[in-house]
Amino acid sequence: MALGPADLARLGVPMGRVVLVHGRRTTAARLLRTAVHDRGEGTVRLSRGARRNAAVAPGDRVRLAPVEAADAVRLRVSLDGALGHGDGAAVCRDLAGEPVIAGDRLEWAPAGRAATLLTVRETEPPGPVIVQPTTAFEVEPAPGRTIRFADVGGLGREIGRLREVIEIPLRHPELFERLGLDPPRGVLLWGPPGCGKTLLARALAGEIGAHLVAVNGPEIVHKYYGESEAHLREVFAEARAQAPAMIFFDEIDAIAPGREDVEGQVERRVVAQLMTLMDGLGPQSRVVVVAATNIPDALDPALRRPGRFDIEVAIGPPDVAGRLEILRALTRRTPLAPGVDLAAIAERTHGFVGADLAGLCREAALRVLRGALGAAGLDPAGLEVRHADLLAACDGTRPAATRALAVGLAPARWEDVGGLGEAKARLREAVEWRVRHPELCRHYGVRPPRGILLIGPAGSGKTLLARAAATESGLPVFATSGAALLSKWVGDTERAIRDVFRRARQAAPSLVLIDELDALAAARGAAGESRVGDRAVAQLLAEIEGLAGASPVVVIGATSRPDLLDAALLAAGRFEDVIELGPLSREEALAVLDVHLRGLPLAPDVDREVLADLTPRWVGGEVAALCQRAALTALRETVTAGAAPGAVAARHFRAALETLAPVVERRRRPASPEPRREEPGHGHAG
Repeated sequence: MALGPADLARLGVPMGRVVLVHGRRTTAARLLRTAVHDRGEGTVRLSRGARRNAAVAPGDRVRLAPVEAADAVRLRVSLDGALGHGDGAAVCRDLAGEPVIAGDRLEWAPAGRAATLLTVRETEPPGPVIVQPTTAFEVEPAPGRTIRFADVGGLGREIGRLREVIEIPLRHPELFERLGLDPPRGVLLWGPPGCGKTLLARALAGEIGAHLVAVNGPEIVHKYYGESEAHLREVFAEARAQAPAMIFFDEIDAIAPGREDVEGQVERRVVAQLMTLMDGLGPQSRVVVVAATNIPDALDPALRRPGRFDIEVAIGPPDVAGRLEILRALTRRTPLAPGVDLAAIAERTHGFVGADLAGLCREAALRVLRGALGAAGLDPAGLEVRHADLLAACDGTRPAATRALAVGLAPARWEDVGGLGEAKARLREAVEWRVRHPELCRHYGVRPPRGILLIGPAGSGKTLLARAAATESGLPVFATSGAALLSKWVGDTERAIRDVFRRARQAAPSLVLIDELDALAAARGAAGESRVGDRAVAQLLAEIEGLAGASPVVVIGATSRPDLLDAALLAAGRFEDVIELGPLSREEALAVLDVHLRGLPLAPDVDREVLADLTPRWVGGEVAALCQRAALTALRETVTAGAAPGAVAARHFRAALETLAPVVERRRRPASPEPRREEPGHGHAG
């Protein structure tokens, strides 16, 4: 707290003394003097923490009173948010000299760690005190912050597994001793972001009553030599002293990456220290280490051997029943309208993890608030979340696993695809039936194809079909293209392919769409000196082979040059279902015209039958271009003449046809051998 020179003299208190600040509540602050040039008398400068503790805002009036503050003998505090891992001596050392009073909230932010809010519950002696390095420090659990298994939805199997390997050894170590077993020292939780790893670990600690020492991975790393290892030793020492205890490392990949993959010595020393400390946990220590990561392959392999992280628990996206359980837990305190069907929402949210569903519920509630704020009278008692709000939020929420992809995917519906009836039927069977009729597939012993290849000339509707299949199935979609996956850096292409399939497996059931497949998977040996293409094909084959059995991941590839693809991709168990698209029949052309003429202001002289006759054996993209070119011609005519908006007439289609027909004709000409010959190194960067 700071005062101007005149106010400081009027108060009659020497600089550096403690005063009481009376706002809406009372707090203690140390008195300082502002700069000489600071503005006017009667102004008190309060820090953010002092304003919070006095419950005042800029512009409020406060009253100051001198007070004698004693040295703090003991502080009893509770921790807000995540439980801290520092001991009392560290807190008091960092806050030494700080005046406090019961009820104050102090921010403790040691270097390299996340800030933690401490609420002072009791001081000894009572009244204003000054924290000393020797002050005794007692921590009580934050009221109302204990998480139980009832707060965790959709993870019943994982909860049962963790109770076996953690709760029983900590509560009943004699059972393991009787059977001659060493209790597990470490458990690794891995799964996509937002699937509930951290929540599950905290619920486990709350249920078994073990002392929890929670550490965020990045907080361990310090810039000074030896501090990171010392910090780790402090964490394990606290756990041993408070046994039975559980140490929880969140984002452990930040502190324990593979030592061969890092250049810095700090990371290598931290990994070595962590392994040493885990090896030192004997059967009687009653301490278990739980770690969470979404990239388990990034961990040092030595940590994943028996004796360290003995048990690995994979947490994937919940199934329909799990999503329904999570939705019920999330909406437990939400006023739902009578027509809300959470089961229907669970059916529509394939690939959603707990965090995604929480975001969906939040977005639905915000829609209700936005609608209520626009109304004349705002009645909180009348606010309810309707089924329509949840549906709209569902359509606007994208699963976290499908974000950060190379290629976006615009939604499409089956009715947006004109013609192509057989192709649509085969694609629906391959994609939708495995999701909507899994029991029938099992009953008849049908194994849906792992890969589907759409081939056809440019503009034939391959990408549109894939978009429609993705949208209609409701599955999370991982869309990319061959060109987007290629990289000139050695190993980056294979890494990108692995990443797409890893994300797809984590979000399964899901779809992987690869457009321009020929750019990624050209025939091996045809890329000249560059080996990028060969390695990319090998990696793609390995990933598809890894989708064993009735895989919940289906791969859809699209190409206009199937002759360039590596032959191994078309073998059984890979892209085994090939759907060929070609020029449209007359009936299909009429269906495509119906789609693209929909919404256009057509003149009476426009005859779709005539247009179908004028576009023999065109592909869908060319028919769509004809409709757009005719509309553009009509727009140009209206703007040039300065006339009122009119209709798209037959003459506009004839003009568009005159410009498009030669282009279409050139596309149909057979390619000469020269352009099809591969040049050394062509198509891939090495």
